[in-house]
Amino acid sequence: MPLGVVNAASMVNIHYFVQVSEQVMGRFLKGSVNAQYSFNMDGRNYSGESQSNSYVLTVDEISE
Repeated sequence: MPLGVVNAASMVNIHYFVQVSEQVMGRFLKGSVNAQYSFNMDGRNYSGESQSNSYVLTVDEISE
C-alpha cells in the first residue's frame, strides 16, 4: 500500500478492515507489519525496512 510522500516529522494513520475465514474462529492471529522506506538527503539516497511491534488478535465468533 504505497503512501506517497510523507514529510519529515509527520504521521500517517492507516485503517483497514479484514474478513476472516470461518476456519479461524476461536483462534488467535499473530504477526507484525513491515514498512519499506526510501528518501533522499543531501544528494544521497537512503532506503530500509522497519518492523512494527508484534500483535495477537483473538478471533471471536459473533452471531447475528
